[in-house]
Amino acid sequence: MDKTQRTIVDLHRLLDLIRVYSDEQKTTEAFRSVLSLSRPTVEVQLRKLEDADIITQGKTEPGKRYQIRPDVGYFLGISCGTEHLRAVICDLMLNPVPFGELRRRYGLSFDLNVDAVSPSDGSDTCFSCQTPTGFLKLQDLISELVFRVLQCRNAGFPLMGIGFAVTGPVNYAKKRWVSAPRISSIVDVGIEDLIGNNNYEKLPNDVFLSIDNNAKATAVSEYQFLYQKNCGRHVGDIASLYVGSGVGLGMVMGRRLIRGTDNYAGEISNLIYNAPKLFDGGYAEDGDQLLTIEERLNQINNSTSNDIYPFLAFLINQISCFSGTERMILTGHSIEKTNVFLNAIRDKRTLFTSPITKHSCKIDAGRNDPSTAAIGAAIEAYFCMCAAKGEDDSLNSAEERTNLSTDISWLSSD
Repeated sequence: MDKTQRTIVDLHRLLDLIRVYSDEQKTTEAFRSVLSLSRPTVEVQLRKLEDADIITQGKTEPGKRYQIRPDVGYFLGISCGTEHLRAVICDLMLNPVPFGELRRRYGLSFDLNVDAVSPSDGSDTCFSCQTPTGFLKLQDLISELVFRVLQCRNAGFPLMGIGFAVTGPVNYAKKRWVSAPRISSIVDVGIEDLIGNNNYEKLPNDVFLSIDNNAKATAVSEYQFLYQKNCGRHVGDIASLYVGSGVGLGMVMGRRLIRGTDNYAGEISNLIYNAPKLFDGGYAEDGDQLLTIEERLNQINNSTSNDIYPFLAFLINQISCFSGTERMILTGHSIEKTNVFLNAIRDKRTLFTSPITKHSCKIDAGRNDPSTAAIGAAIEAYFCMCAAKGEDDSLNSAEERTNLSTDISWLSSD
């Protein structure tokens, strides 16, 4: 781990506060009260961050405006869904960086020979293409993306981490992609399998890695967006509902990502849903067709009806009532699709809840960016780096630097 990374790891809690306070003047006292540290300790930490050229300081008084130098470190995030593969580069402010800037400064380009969707929903910060069919083609594409970033790192590009967000269950502790509902060749896949053995063996020993389910990565992305947008003040609990080829759920409650046993918390796609009877007010009977939520979603997507809107309104109310989340972020394949869903669901959701709860759940689009899972993957790589505590420099293998952050949580600056 180089000196800059070590400083970030040791002082990341203060760095996280500087990130959310970047547009505000803050005194040392403001940092001290949140971190429960003495004034001299905070002042020493601020000097260390300045000496490492990680932050800069404005001279405005009585407060000082500390800001992170975003180009000190970068994180590659790759999301692999059933239909789309997307890649972003996030800086140390945890914001996606335009590819034009990366090309000018570092010569980094993702101009690959694939059927690319150009660019994703008008974004200049996201590489997007159709997910290749079959694991070998998928591996070749991911390997090429990683190879290009590693090439630029050798030329001075400060890559600090690589994160993956994938469809289907992920065993976070064992660092394995267990399976994918519609990619049949995905069975018990590790990061080394995804990025290819050549890249894996040549990974520098200060690049941290992460792999997680895309719904959880989306929840991390959306919460970080709200956290920075609100300058660390109370955001409340959120549930992030992903509606694409399938349906996924991620939750942040009490400022902490909810994982559950074996990272399966929020796996709602396999819940049984009695499609023929529910909206008719009837009950399931012997011989009725019982569908999972994902099967019902696919059935609606393949029809011309508008049944998806009351269906999603019902689903959102169930999640809100059982989890107590205050805000529901709706994400999907595209901004256009999400915007259409939002307006229709707002009209329908009062049909499926009591007067007591009908105003308790706020539905919005959050980032309103189809690359939100890829952004979350990059942010999770940052969390993994920050979890490398102490002066231990024994993290020499990629396996030892993967999925270190089992507890992803945020500070409260209220």
